Amino acid sequence: MKTNIYSKYMHTKKDDALVDVLQNNKNAPDMRLAAIWELQKRNLFEHVPENLENELNFSYETKRIEMAETIKTSIHEDRDVIPKIKWAAYLLFSTVFLHIVYFILMKNTFYINLLANSFYLVTFIVRSGIVILIGIYLLQGQQWPRIVALILFILGSVSIASTYFQIFVNDNSFNAYGIFFSGYIFIQLAIFLLSLILLFSRDASDWYKGYNRNQELGVLDEI
Repeated sequence: MKTNIYSKYMHTKKDDALVDVLQNNKNAPDMRLAAIWELQKRNLFEHVPENLENELNFSYETKRIEMAETIKTSIHEDRDVIPKIKWAAYLLFSTVFLHIVYFILMKNTFYINLLANSFYLVTFIVRSGIVILIGIYLLQGQQWPRIVALILFILGSVSIASTYFQIFVNDNSFNAYGIFFSGYIFIQLAIFLLSLILLFSRDASDWYKGYNRNQELGVLDEI
């Protein structure tokens, strides 16, 4: 037996009311189909014009496909990572590049090879790897990397402040290297902070809410 969402309502209608629903072209195709099926069920075939059922089926399927395409397009647009999140990821990538430039300048200007220190080298590799992964997952629309980035920024700021105070305040070593180091740290923190501002902006937060809602609904999989 053919049914749709309107069938249970048509079941309670009188014959004349069903005919009125069927003859009203303003009614949705699936509503008129439900009226046809109920009339056929009551053996009132004389009220159903020939081929009307096929025409309504075709109209209904066409509208359903168009609606599905519209929803699919809308969801794909919502899933596209907005520019603010992309720029935040690019800024994070730039901190790794800036760190490499810092190594080169340190070696050529102050003749200090930081990479010769195995602990510093491992720390750089781990930190850079984490930052790069955060950027990659941000470009994929994941939300958790911005939380990790915020935690890294807080921990990094505390660590840098402690190191800075120890080297340049307690040891009174604020020389040319100290000025260079201070400038580098300021730029790194400023870039990281700007990235976080973009990630936690209203636009980014609204986009993440919509993206997560679409994932929970799983509309794309159904379509």
